[in-house]
Amino acid sequence: DPLVIPVLIGKGGQGIQKLQEGATSVVVEFSKESGEISICGLEKNEVDKVVAAVETVRKENQVHRIRLACDDSADGTNSFPAQFRSFLRSPELKEVQDLVIMASDDDLKQIVLRGKQENIDQASKIVQRFVARNYLEELCITEEDMTALLTGGKESKIVEIAEAKEVNLRSDRERKVIIARGKKEKVISALATIREFLYGGTDVIVRKVAFESNDLKGIVIGRGGKTKAALQVK
Repeated sequence: DPLVIPVLIGKGGQGIQKLQEGATSVVVEFSKESGEISICGLEKNEVDKVVAAVETVRKENQVHRIRLACDDSADGTNSFPAQFRSFLRSPELKEVQDLVIMASDDDLKQIVLRGKQENIDQASKIVQRFVARNYLEELCITEEDMTALLTGGKESKIVEIAEAKEVNLRSDRERKVIIARGKKEKVISALATIREFLYGGTDVIVRKVAFESNDLKGIVIGRGGKTKAALQVK
């Protein structure tokens, strides 16, 4: 993997110098794009020595890439950074870092693991468990829809749907999106329920009534929500 090349080169070329110790006739060239290494020399034993040293570094720096289970955000942006930040805040992060070196490839939406193969295998299982539980998708909505979902605090519609579907739902008012995280099938179901609540769907009709003032809205809701509750019964 081309990611191993910088490890072989080392800081200020120190890695190359170490590879060439005792093998002064050997020339080592790297291609950062393809990951290919050319080792040339006049003495076979010296070339073999450098090849063995390179192979040792390679074995200790295997690379494995894991694509996170996330789609593009509702506003068309890449949701991978949000998914990756979620992993960085998780307990699994330390488990992985104790085993391997970890990085990210935002363009390919991948977590990159580097280290010994047996450690990569363990770290990969940890990341895969996180991925299975933390599919992420976003739904773009209006400010009015945001208010409809959030009104009521702990008894709001968004809390009700999150508990019923067993997913994590949160709002981003600045971007006007609802962010859903959890098992993929449950996230998809939760967002479908939100869409049905906001826009209608099978056996559901939505009508929106604009209030001219907050006073009128308060009358419709009633003290402690009694009027609203009575309307819902009807």
